Amino acid sequence: MSDLDNAMKKVMSTPEGREVLWWVLDRSGLFSETFDVDPCVSAYKQGSRAVGRKLFAVIEKNSFDEFVVAREEYMTQRSKDEEDVNRTDETD
Repeated sequence: MSDLDNAMKKVMSTPEGREVLWWVLDRSGLFSETFDVDPCVSAYKQGSRAVGRKLFAVIEKNSFDEFVVAREEYMTQRSKDEEDVNRTDETD
């Protein structure tokens, strides 16, 4: 097992590490379409997504179970954030 593999396991073993990696994967566009009418924008998005795919490959190889936990944590936080927004909208 490489140093990178060991480091990924350590990062994915903490809620904070999972949150940071989820943020990076999300910002990379891994979960989004890359098409844009502007070919330069498409190329940029594809390059960002390629970085996300490489990172995900390391996560998948070493810490897939923790990735599932990270997704659950993200979805739970997203639901809480939406509830807060809805609650704020109701009081305005």
